[in-house]
Amino acid sequence: MHNPQFTRPLPQVLRSIATELAELAALADHLECTLPTTDGAALDLSLAERFQVADLLTQRLVGLTSLFDTLAETAPADVALDVSQATDGLKLADQARRFRGAAPTPPAASGEVLLFGD
Repeated sequence: MHNPQFTRPLPQVLRSIATELAELAALADHLECTLPTTDGAALDLSLAERFQVADLLTQRLVGLTSLFDTLAETAPADVALDVSQATDGLKLADQARRFRGAAPTPPAASGEVLLFGD
């Protein structure tokens, strides 16, 4: 069923995906920086594997960001998608709101604790 309230131009949908992926890539990069270090000792094989997996995750997310950025730039502006059905399946309400066209929620002030219900 077509819902005009949640119909978005294709370039906007693709740009939203690229933005989401860029944020995830930044989070993955941050997590990569939090992996334990060896302080000059020989690198443990399981630790080396975790570094490689974290790096691969970041690289793949950056690659997908670039892909969706390019698709957004080249997508026909006169094509629109009803995103309501796709966003209904998203578990995070804020993520669904962003894909439906709402402005992003401002980040929490430094030092505030974010709970999953927020």
